[in-house]
Amino acid sequence: MIGVTWKSLGDPLIGSIRSQKLHRHSSMASSPPNPSLLCFLLLFLLTAAADATAAAAAWPESLEVGLGSERSTHLRVYFHEVFRGPNVTSINVVKGNGDYPSGFGNIDMIDAALRTDADATSRVVGRAQGVSFHVSQEEEALLIEFVLLFTGGEYAGSTLTVVGRVDAAGRGDRAVVGGTGRFLLARGHMVTQVLTSSVDGLVAVYDIYVMHYEGPRQA
Repeated sequence: MIGVTWKSLGDPLIGSIRSQKLHRHSSMASSPPNPSLLCFLLLFLLTAAADATAAAAAWPESLEVGLGSERSTHLRVYFHEVFRGPNVTSINVVKGNGDYPSGFGNIDMIDAALRTDADATSRVVGRAQGVSFHVSQEEEALLIEFVLLFTGGEYAGSTLTVVGRVDAAGRGDRAVVGGTGRFLLARGHMVTQVLTSSVDGLVAVYDIYVMHYEGPRQA
């Protein structure tokens, strides 16, 4: 049998090794930090702080103009659509591929007058410009996206964006999803009631209820 003898902790060789390790650790702990590294870290922190301060200072600038006061408004205008004759206000631009009695797949463009009354000779105060999609396979139903552009009166130059579905009778409660000018950040709804309808044209009344801001304050 071969005997194995372990050196004790008091062995001079082990003691020398331990002494060398402790000396190296002591030397590393007592070494001064690298000046170049400290300068780099300091420069990085100062640059980051400057960028954050500049971003924070720039952010409120977009809010300084303000939005004015929020208010609610009810508008009533009359939509005059012409189907035949020289002043047609609605034309088909895409014909659906299927043979659907409902016209499913058809797309029409619209540019119709908004007037102050149901009478065709009443004053024009705007245009209803947009597109209508025949969206139902079962019945005549339209998804209509309009921009109501006001060209006369106190809201001249302002717009309302309206989206929604109407049935074959022209009934529909559509959403007001935005606005510009006097109708900044508008939201609300528009109720439609058809007054007259024939092969020649259609007249409907739009009751529009919106919450909106009056626009940026002037400096």
